[in-house]
Amino acid sequence: MANRKPKMRLAKTGKQVEGNDMAKKKQSKVRKVMREFKRGTLHSGSKHGPKVKSRKQAVAIALSEQRRASGKDDGYAKWYAATKKRH
Repeated sequence: MANRKPKMRLAKTGKQVEGNDMAKKKQSKVRKVMREFKRGTLHSGSKHGPKVKSRKQAVAIALSEQRRASGKDDGYAKWYAATKKRH
């Protein structure tokens, strides 16, 4: 019973995902971004933006994409932008 993995729900789809699957998805995002950085093909913003030169910036982009991939980042950013417009 102690070996059971907790199930998580994805925000967008509502599907249940094993905790281990979510971790693999996040790892693959970070791995992909860092590989682009090593090859010199990672751009900040869009593909037409300037190339990323510092490792710290590459890590920040990787963590941002990881957060977006997990589906946790959606609601708060939209809510925050809407409250900023009201004031």
